[in-house]
Amino acid sequence: MNSQPKTTMVIGDAHVEANDPDLRRFDALGRLIVAQQPDCIVQIGDFLTYDSISAWNASKKLSMEGMRLKAEMESGAEAYRRLMAPIHKLNESNRRNRKAQYKPTAYWLLGNHCDRAARYCEFHPEMDGLVDFRYYFDPAVDGWEVIPYRLHSEYMGVMHTHIPMSGNNQPQSSKHLTKNVIKDYTNPIVYGHTHKLGFESDGVLSMNGSKRITALNVGCFFTHIPGYAEGSRALRDWWAGVCILHHLDGEGAYDLETISMERILNA
Repeated sequence: MNSQPKTTMVIGDAHVEANDPDLRRFDALGRLIVAQQPDCIVQIGDFLTYDSISAWNASKKLSMEGMRLKAEMESGAEAYRRLMAPIHKLNESNRRNRKAQYKPTAYWLLGNHCDRAARYCEFHPEMDGLVDFRYYFDPAVDGWEVIPYRLHSEYMGVMHTHIPMSGNNQPQSSKHLTKNVIKDYTNPIVYGHTHKLGFESDGVLSMNGSKRITALNVGCFFTHIPGYAEGSRALRDWWAGVCILHHLDGEGAYDLETISMERILNA
C-alpha cells in the first residue's frame, strides 16, 4: 500500500476543430490544473478531429468543401498553447521564487481521430510527417508521454486507453460498454471515445484473494455539436467536463470526482 496517495486528472475527448468555436475552455482547463496540481494528467485521446483528411467523409464532396488541415492544426496548436500557458506561468513564478517546478506525470493518448493521420499516410506517403500534429505542436516538449492509439498508459495501478479493443483489435462498442469491459481487465480501466460519463465496479477473485475492478468512461471536453451528431439522440447521453481520481493507493482504488464543463468555465 502506497503511503502517499496520488491524484490523476483525466481530460476527455476534446475534438478541437478548425476555427473551433470555444477555445476558452482550454484557458479554464489550464487554470484548473494549476489550482488542483494533480500528480498525473491524462489526455484520453482525440484532442483533434482530423476531419479534413477523414476517409469516412472523403467521398462527400459538399461536406468536405472548404476544409483545410492547416486550419485544424492551427486550432489545435492554439488550444494546446492555452492549456499550457497557466502551467508555464506557474513554473516561471516558481523559478523566480526558487520553488519546485510543477512537473506531473503526463500522458497524451492518441485516439481513433488521431489515427486518421496514419491511415491517410498509408495512401499518401509523401505527406508522412506533415499531417502529424507534432509538426505543429509537440506535447513531448513539455514532458507529456505520447501513447499510441490502441495502447495503454498505467499510473498507480490504473490503466488508461482511448477505447478498449475487442479480440480482433477493433474498438469495442456496446450499449453497456462500461460494464462489459471490466471482463477484459485485471486492473481498473479508464477510457474515453463515447463522450459518455459512466462508471461500473465488479469484484473478482484471484490467487491473492478478492479484488475490485472498475471501469470509468470519462465523457468529453467540448460543448459544441459536431456536424455528424446534429439531431442525434446520442447527444442526450454526452457529458462534458473532467474526472479526477483522488487517493490513488497504488493498487487501483480511488475516489472519483467529476467537474462539469459549466463549473470549469465559471470558476
